[in-house]
Amino acid sequence: MSLAPEFVTSLEPVKLEAGVNSHSWQVELSAITADQVRAAIIPPNLNLEQGLTSWQQIDQALVEVELEPLGDNSYQLRYDGFQQAGDYTIMIQASNQDGVATPIQTTVSVGWQSTEGGCK
Repeated sequence: MSLAPEFVTSLEPVKLEAGVNSHSWQVELSAITADQVRAAIIPPNLNLEQGLTSWQQIDQALVEVELEPLGDNSYQLRYDGFQQAGDYTIMIQASNQDGVATPIQTTVSVGWQSTEGGCK
């Protein structure tokens, strides 16, 4: 019997200046092989505390990305969709036939672009 994968990497919060819309992360799993490593990117405009009327609202707002395997149980996530100012939540999860790893999470804070009248 195998075991579920486990992350051995933690993620630090990231701050992006206005106009910078991409970042990449590298994560590593324990020696247990994962069948799938995915990220869910939750944009600043999705307020899960607000009453949502359907799951479709979440599906439309969430971005799911498959991480690129780098070998030796390492994976890379590159995302270039940080278009909106505010705080994004990034959750990375891994799974195999024996279970799911405890997800790891971080935030990406994107700065506001200044306009002629000051900050927006």
